[in-house]
Amino acid sequence: SYDALKNNKFQQIAVSYYDTVVIPDGNQTTFQLFANQNKAQNLFSRVFPLSDIQTMQIQNIEVLFNQPDVPIVPSTILMSRIMNNLRISVDDVDFYNANLQDCLSVVAGFAGNLTDSAAATTAYSMFMNVRQSKTFETPLNIPANAKVMVSLTQPAASLGITGEFTVVLRGIETRLVA
Repeated sequence: SYDALKNNKFQQIAVSYYDTVVIPDGNQTTFQLFANQNKAQNLFSRVFPLSDIQTMQIQNIEVLFNQPDVPIVPSTILMSRIMNNLRISVDDVDFYNANLQDCLSVVAGFAGNLTDSAAATTAYSMFMNVRQSKTFETPLNIPANAKVMVSLTQPAASLGITGEFTVVLRGIETRLVA
């Protein structure tokens, strides 16, 4: 039988780190991501820093916003959230600092009824499923034990004012084989 780890000191695996955050309101807020271990285990996959036997190459980023609790036209969410700012710094050096123009995903929709003066009712629905992610030409390297800060800043009067967003960092994790 073949053993891929035999005589190898390192193992490389494809990973997707994610962190889901609740949006409390539309005020200007900076959300710290991948930093809080004290929330439900299904809302995040990783907290930085990495251990002393791990490194990671971030190759792709996606930021996904879902339908807020309050019904809102899905395209309004897309246009409002595109100017949110994602920042990734490693050991106090900004590696990525940009708006969400090329990595914003929105999955949202709502339905309702329209009634005219003759009491005729028409049902309507609006749905949007836009999936985008940014792939780096050169991966962003996260060293072992590095001070990593990932944050998303929403400007004041952002829409949707409730709901959640998820930041996904995809890439290759390298581990030292014990």
